[in-house]
Amino acid sequence: MLALLIVALALVGPTAMAAPLPPPSYQIAPPESRLARLLRSLPADATGARWELANIALEALYEVYASALRASMRESPRSVARRDKLRRWQAATRELMAGIQDARQRLLVGNDFSLLVDPQSQVIIAVEGRLLALTGLGRGDDHRLEQTVVERYCALNPCAFLLERDPPVPRASAFGHWEITQGLRPIYRIDGLLGCRFEDLSDRRIKSAACQGAANDLRQLRERLNAAVRRGQTIDWPLLAASRREAATGILLILNASGAYLTVELPYLARLDGDDWQRLIDWLAFPDRDGTRMPVIAAGGRLLSD
Repeated sequence: MLALLIVALALVGPTAMAAPLPPPSYQIAPPESRLARLLRSLPADATGARWELANIALEALYEVYASALRASMRESPRSVARRDKLRRWQAATRELMAGIQDARQRLLVGNDFSLLVDPQSQVIIAVEGRLLALTGLGRGDDHRLEQTVVERYCALNPCAFLLERDPPVPRASAFGHWEITQGLRPIYRIDGLLGCRFEDLSDRRIKSAACQGAANDLRQLRERLNAAVRRGQTIDWPLLAASRREAATGILLILNASGAYLTVELPYLARLDGDDWQRLIDWLAFPDRDGTRMPVIAAGGRLLSD
């Protein structure tokens, strides 16, 4: 049976441009989610409350995958390769859903279960030793899933303080424009932050949205690195650039030789090749003080989804 989860810190593997590195020793953790705070607030012996939270979480997790599967049925890929890829994804998703449903049935009939928060502040549900992470499919799914679980639980239990919304992730400026120069490929510029070059001006709405997504990723990465520096961490920029690799919950970046690292979900920047990634890291290492110099993603086409 397809593994339901690779628990946090189990790495999928390095990206093509990342040299092998020793396992990092500790992490700069992201801010704790409301769901993690809710779980930590429940006493270990509050079995009933923990059971209710686990049941709500499994139900919401199943709904996320079921919704994604229904949406995929409306897709009509043009190429044979993409149709095969979609069928494989649908089959894997059905298997994941069957595993979630099985875990919930076992929970309902009173089998052993536990809830825990891992070092990434990710909530893990274990039913008879089978582990499932409360995680969506990216693109903001994780936040919406956690919010659904918290709101459903808190509608039945006294935890109003948790219903305050998490601080929003800073977003890039919404102001962008196309720039066309004779002899150069067109570029979409988001003032003061990022530019993305594309082969042509076809599908401009899709391309500008992808560039905005990359700008949001870049803003989030900058904020996370600044937060690490405020906590006293030093950033080894060459190491950071070379250490990008996929992890179970996003992209893992090693900050310095002492092994401090962070993981951050960067759905658009994760698609960049080594040269464009290096340019962004160079810009973060030597920030533009007057706003006149901004990094440019040369291979903007890589930002587009498959």
